[in-house]
Amino acid sequence: MKNNELRIGNLVTVDNPKYHPKLKNIPLKIVGMSQRRGLENEITYVVDLVSLNELENIVIPLYSQFIKFIKPITLTEDIILNSGFVKDDNIYKNENMPHYYIEYLFSIYALRYRYWHNASESYMIKQLQYLHQFQNIFFDLTEKELDVNT
Repeated sequence: MKNNELRIGNLVTVDNPKYHPKLKNIPLKIVGMSQRRGLENEITYVVDLVSLNELENIVIPLYSQFIKFIKPITLTEDIILNSGFVKDDNIYKNENMPHYYIEYLFSIYALRYRYWHNASESYMIKQLQYLHQFQNIFFDLTEKELDVNT
């Protein structure tokens, strides 16, 4: 992943089998990011993470991880529905986004009403593949954090 795709509050997972094998596929929240020297003295980013569930002996409550080990969480219908969206046929809607909707293939669309034609039309804004993309566009469009219940 690239550092410019991420922001504080995004949920990601870690794939570092050597040092943190138990963290694979566990959702973690980004609480900070900084630039540092990597293992081979290269300039890289380190992501500060916290556990969502803080289960004892499963994850460390707060720790840092090189960005090369940070992996996205694939967006699923369950994540969308557990984030306050309602499914109507193959469209997902949310009251915080009245002028936008998500189609079944996770493309987000904007609705535009043309008063002079007395009709509305829609156009695709972005194809969503990962949870952090969903969180970021929701924030961009609503200026609110997406409440994700994973």
